[in-house]
Amino acid sequence: MSKKGNPLFVDSTKFHGDTITMRVELDGAMPYPDEEVVMRVWDDQGLFEELELRQKEESVMVGSVTLKHQQKVQIQFAICQGESVHGAMLPVTESASYMCSVRWDPCSAGRAYWMRAPGVKAKADFNEESRRNYAAEEGTLVATLINKWGF
Repeated sequence: MSKKGNPLFVDSTKFHGDTITMRVELDGAMPYPDEEVVMRVWDDQGLFEELELRQKEESVMVGSVTLKHQQKVQIQFAICQGESVHGAMLPVTESASYMCSVRWDPCSAGRAYWMRAPGVKAKADFNEESRRNYAAEEGTLVATLINKWGF
């Protein structure tokens, strides 16, 4: 996840609602040749955009999205093959700026969250406490399904 923005380095030539292109880097994701890395970005009103990232280096994927300057958005990444999701992260909350760098950190709760439409879960910020609660909730669901179906 990127570091908190230093207010001394906020672009003072941009107003809060001006559009900017945010470059996004995902470090550590290594999809197989037939897989793609997909990024979802959505705001607090549930408007979202989904796009495929391209490979810059062996383990670095890049993409860009147009947002409003300093707009709070949630970003989620997944490795997909067609409609199948092979791994996903929980969403990270960022303020739109020129650059966002995130480290690939997949988990089972991230995959379950990806399968739902953005905004279906409470629109509250995914802070650390709500991440733990959501992961515990999904972990219980997964454990129940595993026990029920014997996987």
